[in-house]
Amino acid sequence: MKRENVGVVTPSESNQPILASRCRPCPRLNDVSDWHERGGETMIHCPPMPTLKDRPTLADYQAYVTLLEQERGFANQSAVEKCLLLGEEIGELFKAVRNATNMGVDETATTTPIGEELADVLIYLCSIANRFEVDLEAAFRAKEVKNHMRTWK
Repeated sequence: MKRENVGVVTPSESNQPILASRCRPCPRLNDVSDWHERGGETMIHCPPMPTLKDRPTLADYQAYVTLLEQERGFANQSAVEKCLLLGEEIGELFKAVRNATNMGVDETATTTPIGEELADVLIYLCSIANRFEVDLEAAFRAKEVKNHMRTWK
């Protein structure tokens, strides 16, 4: 399943070059034509991070996660690595919930807002789905068809 550029706003190529010394190598750098010399300093065009459009669909989130993983250098992590990282994020979400509901957490522990932890979980969920070419919206809808046939007590 191909999701290229679905709902992802890609930056303009007309951005001003950034000093190479201030920029890590960009994984989207295609060839040496993207490198330029100016005043004795090597310059590189580093497009800004991709942005997610307003009111994104699940497919948009999945496409965005693909791009951000490429940008941040995480595209080669395996599904198993992503599952382990998801587990860590779920633990951080649980700690944030405990903190928000006054269940008590270690006073020296740092906690982040629940929304940030939920966002991290969503990112890893999309990442894992992408590795198995699972369309999350289609999977959700198919599962709900089965759930509607069940009897809930």
